[in-house]
Amino acid sequence: MAEARRRYRAQAPGSEAARKEAQERQERLLARRQRVEGLYLSGARDRLWFDAEDARIAAEQRDVAAFLTRLPAEPDPDRIAAFLAALTDLRAWAEEAEDPEAKRTVLRALGVVILSPAGYKAGRADAGRAAVRLREEFQHCFA
Repeated sequence: MAEARRRYRAQAPGSEAARKEAQERQERLLARRQRVEGLYLSGARDRLWFDAEDARIAAEQRDVAAFLTRLPAEPDPDRIAAFLAALTDLRAWAEEAEDPEAKRTVLRALGVVILSPAGYKAGRADAGRAAVRLREEFQHCFA
């Protein structure tokens, strides 16, 4: 989770503060809506005033909601925990599997592709080596 937060902060500097500010603005709008409604229900204001204020508040709430959807998503602890559990299960299963085909199944589930070096020739420094590529969402786990 700490790594996910570090990456999030690096990729979207300032978005945490912007999200917090927008959420606080949402709370202020809800409080304002309650005050406006209270004034109307107490008879201190008429229906025309209430409808106009309610429309203004609703428009501001839509603006804040739209702003929040444009911000990058924060790391989700539940998603990260599920991801880690799945990787742990796959690793445990691969360690217990004696059948090479079972191990290949685990590697396929991870999206592992083994690429032979281009221009393989005996005597080259990279002869017999391979490069491993993983599905993008798993790459940072094996870096």
